[in-house]
Amino acid sequence: MNIVIEVHVNKKEKVVELDDKFIIDYIKREFIDNGLAISQGLPFIVDYEGNNLMCKISELETNFTLNNLKADTLIYGFINDLSIVNFTFKNSGSVKVNLTQTGQKEIFIKNFNFNEIGIGGLDEQFIQMFRRIFTSRLYPPHIIKKLGVKHVRGMILYGPPGCGKTLIASKIAECIKAKPPKIVPGPSIFDKYVGGSEKNIRDLFADAERDKDEKGDESELHIIIIDEIDAICSKRGTHSDSTGVHDSVVNQLLAKIDGVNSLNNILLIGMTNRLDMLDEAIIRPGRFEVHIPIELPDLQGRIQIYNIHTKGMRDNNMIESDVDIEYLAKRSENYTGSEIESVVRNATNTRLFANIDLNDLTKKVDYNTIKVTKSDFEKALLDVKPAFGKNETIKRILNNLTLFDTDIFNNIYDNFDRMLKLLNENENINMKS
Repeated sequence: MNIVIEVHVNKKEKVVELDDKFIIDYIKREFIDNGLAISQGLPFIVDYEGNNLMCKISELETNFTLNNLKADTLIYGFINDLSIVNFTFKNSGSVKVNLTQTGQKEIFIKNFNFNEIGIGGLDEQFIQMFRRIFTSRLYPPHIIKKLGVKHVRGMILYGPPGCGKTLIASKIAECIKAKPPKIVPGPSIFDKYVGGSEKNIRDLFADAERDKDEKGDESELHIIIIDEIDAICSKRGTHSDSTGVHDSVVNQLLAKIDGVNSLNNILLIGMTNRLDMLDEAIIRPGRFEVHIPIELPDLQGRIQIYNIHTKGMRDNNMIESDVDIEYLAKRSENYTGSEIESVVRNATNTRLFANIDLNDLTKKVDYNTIKVTKSDFEKALLDVKPAFGKNETIKRILNNLTLFDTDIFNNIYDNFDRMLKLLNENENINMKS
């Protein structure tokens, strides 16, 4: 059973240090030894170091069913040694709570599985991302304080369009226990009124600041996603307008991320196609310090992407057995994830179109005969061309270059040099004559 206990702190001091292990052991001892049942909304008092903590059971959750009742309808239960207890706090006035947790924090949603989040070809990037950004957030705040480090506050996802930057950011927000993310297109930050753009930046951080003031180190993670961040964080001093609003926006963002009252409960995710356009101060350590390239997928990545986008067909037996995913992935070199999705969509539309009689559009289609074939994918690959990378002709030329070709270029250069000398000599003869 998972239990969420709401603790009301009434104490004059500004900061209250609570040992969660002591409280959990106290609660389990009182309820288990006395055989007491618990229910949603049940109030009780915990004697903690001479202070009475007013507590209330706010949530109950179980993985079992009782008399065919769903878990969310079960409002009574008993605590045992396997019960998981979590806390929320309701503070009085300006009291801040520092919870001295002894266990590992839960920052990911239950039953989270990386293989099921729907992103292919980015395993390496995910490993780097979670090692550098989320590892420290798995540990209790007092352990991080003892180590003397701060959490990473920002990262930049950069690379060609269509490679999955926006998808990664949204999936991260879905799988983490955090406040609903704020997703902001970069250009929308600018306001026509004086000071409006800077205010829009401050508003992005307002909820995180309020949560930090109320809950201290136990405040939830706040995620801010800024798409096309180069629109608001381009290099200062490069804009020709006389208002200076671009530079002011950059300065305001820097102050919020790493200023005097900087926050430790935020994660900013910026996305751009042009990392070189960003101001150097934005991407230095302490700010958007983690830079993860989201590039064209390799062969294994393309296989994963094809499997993701053809999963529905395969699960419903709507794809022919002659369709070889590995073969398609090899044919799709230099394709982005969105282009591979377009190939699958194009192949599907080709098959749907083949089942329609243009002479009689009212004729019913036999849906049981719809199966996407290898030839449908072949046609789709001819229709959808990659926007990045080298095309087949250039690759063949580069692969066939030899030392002989280099000698030819050297001969051309030598002949060109002799031609210039002859022209100069003729010019001198004409001038003398």
